[in-house]
Amino acid sequence: NLAVMPVKAETTYRTIFAGSPHHYTPKWNELGVGELAIWNDGSYLYVQYTMKWGDWEMTETHVAVADSLEGIPQTKSGNPKVGNFPYAMEHNPAVTTYTYVIDLEWEVGTELYIAAHAVVQDGCRQETAWADCQGPAFLFPGANWASFVTHVVQ
Repeated sequence: NLAVMPVKAETTYRTIFAGSPHHYTPKWNELGVGELAIWNDGSYLYVQYTMKWGDWEMTETHVAVADSLEGIPQTKSGNPKVGNFPYAMEHNPAVTTYTYVIDLEWEVGTELYIAAHAVVQDGCRQETAWADCQGPAFLFPGANWASFVTHVVQ
């Protein structure tokens, strides 16, 4: 009788961008402040923020996860409602890394839509930050620069 070893799911990595550009441009690459890592095991989905560049720290983080973009809280015009995201944390003092551990309620093979927002600071400057920058197809339909990432449950 062979023991089956659990397979570690692949991790999805996306850059966290700060600032407030009004549309997708390659200049976002200059605003990278950190990295978002997303992975799952058989019980939990993990969403980990890590500030990696400069002196950026997070004062707030907000995450929403759904199996469709429509499942992410949004206004009628398609802007995400960060205040309604089910996972939120104020960080006082500010932190450079934070991990959400979310009950895994989706089946293997499900594509998840994840909106990962943060408020970041670098000295006296404060900015809004979103993961990621895969291009215009990964922006919310509203008139802001909020974006989402995808991860397939493994």
